[in-house]
Amino acid sequence: MPGPGRPLPTGEQHPNWKGGISMDKKTYHRGYQRKYRAENPEEKERQRILRKKRIAKNPEEYRAKEAHKAQEWRKRNPEKVREGRRRYVGNHPDKVKADNKKYYQRHSERIKEHYRKKRAEIPPEKRKEFYLTQRETRLARIAGRMRQQRCELCGAMEKTVFDHDHLTGNFRGWICNRCNTVLGAVHDDVGLLNLMIKYLQER
Repeated sequence: MPGPGRPLPTGEQHPNWKGGISMDKKTYHRGYQRKYRAENPEEKERQRILRKKRIAKNPEEYRAKEAHKAQEWRKRNPEKVREGRRRYVGNHPDKVKADNKKYYQRHSERIKEHYRKKRAEIPPEKRKEFYLTQRETRLARIAGRMRQQRCELCGAMEKTVFDHDHLTGNFRGWICNRCNTVLGAVHDDVGLLNLMIKYLQER
């Protein structure tokens, strides 16, 4: 049995671990400490104060160390990073939009230069196809689903367009050109549409 302070070989099961899976000593003690702090809140507060003092002694070194640890974790867990980002964007759309706007204002020239280089890498004969694909991807991301082949208003099997509320900008559905033209002609006025229905029914 390994003595105190002696790490177990990778994958070897700790003698006190009853979980049925392999776990090294470091992982075992991390779980033990987490459980101990949960059962002893005063110890958790003591550790918090000690940690605060260590940070105050050398904040720059601490920040660099934490940034490195976070970077390594993101490299090991790309799926969790993407899922966390999607969840955050879904929960805070307005904040994300404002942050993106501020970032663009601070780095607009660098961003423009980046996209100029990317465009230059695309062969001229493939640029139209590339931009159409990019546009479809962007619209599908906003809509939450790909472009539909059937109009979601009248049900006709025709080419559909991206319909949105002109006041809020929110996506409403994939509808055909005819339905989109009608809605645009009446300026999305529900009252006027009801009057038109009544007019047709009476005559």
